[in-house]
Amino acid sequence: MQTPPDLAQAIARHERYAEFDPGNTALQLALGDLYRQAGRLDAAQACYRRCLEADPAGSAARSRLAAVELALHRFTEAEALLRPLLESGDRSPALLHNLGLALHQQQRYEEAAGLFAEAAEAGMALPANEAWLARALHHLGRMQEACQAARRWLDLDGSREARSYLALLYADDGDTESGLGLAREVLAEDPDDVDANVVAGIWSMEQQRSDAARTHYASALRREDGNGRAWLGMGLVHLYEQEYRQAVEALGKAAAIHPDNAGIVATLGWATLVAGDPAGARAVFERAIEVEPNLAESHGGRAAALVWLGDLDGAQHGIRVAKRLDAASMGADIAKTMLLSAQGRQDDAADTFARMLERRPAVHMEPMAEQLRLYFSKQAAAGRPSPAARRPPTR
Repeated sequence: MQTPPDLAQAIARHERYAEFDPGNTALQLALGDLYRQAGRLDAAQACYRRCLEADPAGSAARSRLAAVELALHRFTEAEALLRPLLESGDRSPALLHNLGLALHQQQRYEEAAGLFAEAAEAGMALPANEAWLARALHHLGRMQEACQAARRWLDLDGSREARSYLALLYADDGDTESGLGLAREVLAEDPDDVDANVVAGIWSMEQQRSDAARTHYASALRREDGNGRAWLGMGLVHLYEQEYRQAVEALGKAAAIHPDNAGIVATLGWATLVAGDPAGARAVFERAIEVEPNLAESHGGRAAALVWLGDLDGAQHGIRVAKRLDAASMGADIAKTMLLSAQGRQDDAADTFARMLERRPAVHMEPMAEQLRLYFSKQAAAGRPSPAARRPPTR
């Protein structure tokens, strides 16, 4: 990084001053600020640490050093520096925001959201604060609040990034049409925008336009190969097109990026099951249950795998658990279809399966469960064997 001449001269001048007065903390603080401005973060750290050695209670040096730690992605170190300031009664907006950022990057979303909200209440009207608040609330599943924060972000800076993220929030909140409107605006300006392509991909799959969805997800992944949402979407496209190996591979990448998202892990379980690996699917569903014990689709999926593995008693128990958690559980209905088939009750199995196809999943499971429903609908429309026609082994 090339330092502008004026900044370089200021740094050289302050370095000369510091040689003659190394114990001057105000001078060290000023020199550290100049180093930060020039991107010389290691040198800035050294200046701020010298200030803290001279005055351990010095809030200015502590907060500046924490900002450097944040820039270096050393989030636990940043928290350790900022937490004492908060505990001493400092509730300044900048402190609240920076501590919130340190916590958010440690996936401690609840406390982070509270700090971002408090920073806003204390007068921080910055787009970045609303952006991080929206992201934290999104992770917590508090979708209405997340949308409100994203709209405030958009009002503050009108940025393409804000529009794109708000589009994603709308889609995740079940309002894909509103999300698509914003996504199309963004894509007209930037055809490779990641979130906008994800939203367009979700909408395309809802319309069963898998080729268009594949194109959108591929565009997102070209720009951001580590985007779990795009890998999830691509996995659902592969599943819909019966490309089972590719589906498991793509969904495996999504689950690796978001290991604490039980819905994504459960979707990987379903792909593994329809790919013909019930033992592997059971293990994946059990991992999803560890992440979130109250997700009905994970219990229903595990029950379906157990039917294939011949454990009909275990499957029956899993179906009961899934139905207790969500009476409309798609996974429980698929498992029940398979169980009835295994018991020779083909008419009951076919009826259960048909009712499942007619019912949309709960909003909190879209788009994942909806795409799985569409997959089974396509199988039925094509005359391919449904779970009702499969005769797993019985004990």
